[in-house]
Amino acid sequence: MIVIKKHTFRRYFAISGIFITLSFLNIAGCSSLPPKNEVSSDISAEVDKITIEITNVTTLPEGTSYSLRLTNGSSHVIKQNVVYVSYLIKISNGRTMNNAKIEASDNKLNIKPNDVVPLTAFIPKEYYENNPFLDSETPYFEIKGYLHEVTEMNQFGHSGPLNKPISNQ
Repeated sequence: MIVIKKHTFRRYFAISGIFITLSFLNIAGCSSLPPKNEVSSDISAEVDKITIEITNVTTLPEGTSYSLRLTNGSSHVIKQNVVYVSYLIKISNGRTMNNAKIEASDNKLNIKPNDVVPLTAFIPKEYYENNPFLDSETPYFEIKGYLHEVTEMNQFGHSGPLNKPISNQ
């Protein structure tokens, strides 16, 4: 038979109780802190600060070449992004996105805040010539990537019309 003295038993439970309380407070305290270096919960406000504009349009016998300017106006690094250019599909009640897209070239993997990256997209004439269902007058852009770091929570997508420069309209 094992004999445990009363004061040893009480001391064991007192120390165990203190340890459990401190562990709980540590876990509870840490979980209420915001994650370090994480994108704010309003990611759409940051994504809206990323712009893509046409700087030049060149019509060639083989197709149309677009010079673009991607500007990162957000406060985060854009990671592993890809930029597409396409023409919308005309439908009876308006227009819809086109799954056939051209990937812009000369892109960078990490674009720091306030960086400007020149891009090029070439759309072959076969893609749009004699196709009355495509709106080749208004090209559209689509960008997909991550803000700050490559995590599912920081993934974004953004699209919109590319306005032609005033000198080429």
